[in-house]
Amino acid sequence: MYGASTMGGILKYVSRKPNFDGVSGEVQTSLSVATGGGGFNYNVAGVINAPVVADKLALRASAFETHDGGFIDNPVRGKSNVNSSNIYGGRLDLLFKPSDALTVRLNAFAQNISSDGMSTMDFTQTGAPTYGDLQQGNPVDQPFLQQFRLISGTVSYDAGPATLTSVSSYQFARSNVTYDFTRLYVPLLQAFFGRTYSAVGDQQVARLGKFTQELRLASNGTQRVDWLVGGFYTRETSTNEQAFQLRDAAGRSVPNDVFAFHVPSHYAEFAGFADVTVHLTEVLDISGGVRYARNVQDFRQDATGLFGVPNPSGTSADNVATYLANARYKFGDNATAYVRYATGYRPGGPNFVARDAATGRLLARAYLRVRHAQEL
Repeated sequence: MYGASTMGGILKYVSRKPNFDGVSGEVQTSLSVATGGGGFNYNVAGVINAPVVADKLALRASAFETHDGGFIDNPVRGKSNVNSSNIYGGRLDLLFKPSDALTVRLNAFAQNISSDGMSTMDFTQTGAPTYGDLQQGNPVDQPFLQQFRLISGTVSYDAGPATLTSVSSYQFARSNVTYDFTRLYVPLLQAFFGRTYSAVGDQQVARLGKFTQELRLASNGTQRVDWLVGGFYTRETSTNEQAFQLRDAAGRSVPNDVFAFHVPSHYAEFAGFADVTVHLTEVLDISGGVRYARNVQDFRQDATGLFGVPNPSGTSADNVATYLANARYKFGDNATAYVRYATGYRPGGPNFVARDAATGRLLARAYLRVRHAQEL
């Protein structure tokens, strides 16, 4: 029941720890060719492990870069391999063990992703390629950029019968993506609002800053009964920004008075949890757990333009209890049977405010007419 939003289960990735055994390292590289007509792909990665203070302090560092050459062309924009992408980043892992009982581990991870366009191909209503094999005709570039940063620290103290563990982390993520809405909004804005545009793009920028803190005390598994108790806290601050990018009939950029959107929001959660496992025999055990959490949220919706709907504020709060129970039987070292019952919960939150029903019906009819005209 530790962590958050696991819906009664979790897939947990555990990175290799630094070790005190000596200097070691690995290098990995690969080269390949993408789908026919595409570019070259390559991957380079390396890691080094080094003890800094014998049996006390060790460092593990890794870095990587991946390039996908792409294979989609855009003849309208005169560009080849628009879905090419680059991913690069690295990780620093510091392990400090001042005594046999106390362990401190610090992690820092960074990753950047960039792509020139989408991996999509255009087709007609009959299923034939609109422009040609592995081609798209979007008049608006659709780049994707993402930055991710994570810093975490884990402190563990072995007190004998139980271990006290503190896990703290802060992560930051920023993504910037542009979608081409030309096919829908150019005819809609012309037919119902008298606006003449040659292209409509929608740029979306999302940011997230998140802090988490968990403290748990767990038995060391030497008794017939294993147990764990703890508390959890998280706070998130995020923003979601969207704005149309408009071009006139001559292809020049023009001011946007159709749609601009900015939503700042906050989320906080407090939780307490406990698990217990009873080993009835060497091969049979039963477990139970409970978690009680409270979350509070707020957001503000700032929007302008023809399709923009502002909303001063929205708030929500929820209290929820979840629990689990399971029994497990071990047939041997390689086979286990179990039965499990668990409840789960995902926090909802305030809803975005859309346009009034009359305007919504107008836009829906406009959309259907545009789609019908495209099919004809």
